[in-house]
Amino acid sequence: MNKDQRPEASSGRLPVTGNRKTRFKRTAALKRASLLLIVGLLTAASFPLLPHGLPALADSRPGKSAVSAAPYSGLTAALNAKSASSAAVSAQSPLPKRGEDDATASVLAFARQAADKLADSEPFKAWKTAKQEIEALGPGTHGWLVRVKDGDKEIGYMIITSSEDGGYILSEYGAAEDGIPYSLTELRRFLAQKGIISLTGLSGASFNAAAQYLPLLPYWKVTIDGSVLYLNALHPEILPWNEEQAQAAAKSAAGKGSFGLQYRNLREGYAPNPVVIASNEDNPYSNLGWLSSPSTAVPEARDFPALLQSGRGLVYRQAGGANELSGGPLLITGYQQWNPPGSAATGILYAAAGGSRFLPLDALRSGGTVQLYSSRTD
Repeated sequence: MNKDQRPEASSGRLPVTGNRKTRFKRTAALKRASLLLIVGLLTAASFPLLPHGLPALADSRPGKSAVSAAPYSGLTAALNAKSASSAAVSAQSPLPKRGEDDATASVLAFARQAADKLADSEPFKAWKTAKQEIEALGPGTHGWLVRVKDGDKEIGYMIITSSEDGGYILSEYGAAEDGIPYSLTELRRFLAQKGIISLTGLSGASFNAAAQYLPLLPYWKVTIDGSVLYLNALHPEILPWNEEQAQAAAKSAAGKGSFGLQYRNLREGYAPNPVVIASNEDNPYSNLGWLSSPSTAVPEARDFPALLQSGRGLVYRQAGGANELSGGPLLITGYQQWNPPGSAATGILYAAAGGSRFLPLDALRSGGTVQLYSSRTD
């Protein structure tokens, strides 16, 4: 019989044509196939298939349903959740936090270097061990508020703005606990006292406050149900502006340039001298004799210290009576000067307004005058 020939079946049984080894192999193959079929059926019953054949991933938390397994859906959901969370925070705070992970390294370096140098003398010594929290100001401002905090207590601030060459400028700074700008709590309280809003039942959609800055003036742009108000963000008061006037003020300020210590000055080794205070007074209305004094130009940096140390104060007023541009009149009672290392040349001088708010002298000189104020009663 040829190898390929097979005898016909008899008695309903398959003929035995191979040895015991062949029969064993066939039986094993059938068992493997059966086992695979059973495993497949069990898997299908345990994991119902979604489109594209991906199993549903059940959330084990109570009350949670299955999560779609469409490509990238988990990443998209996480990003959407983060965006929704950020939007909720923004509705409560107009100054979104800028942590070290998303603030530029140069802004952080500038803030820390300036704080470390200021901490060498009073009233900033507590800044040595304090932390800095950086928050971006409103759209188009190109600025940051740096809150200096000792634990949960705010002990000072800096306002940093961008320079035209891409660097950064210390536009103002202060050490008072109660003189830190951009307090949303104070803003809401002021508006409620004026009857403009209610502290209860105010929806996030009807109220928006954007932090803005001009040299000498931190301010708010507040939108309530489509109406716009502008307010001083240091000591809340309504500014006499409409949108056109606010834009004109911003345009005028931009044309005057930048004022204050720049990033390159810190790289060159500039450091602040101790603060000089000629008077402890901070209220220009406590002695109204200056109202009858003649106005004069703000003195240059080289003449400013001698004028203050003579025992007379200076009341600063904005040119043309536009005191809202500086929150004035401001009583100037001291100064702090930043000098380059090993140089006797006059450096960058900040005037102390109200005792604890330090403003670039050149910013005062760019648009205002001073009147002599006697800080002595003898």
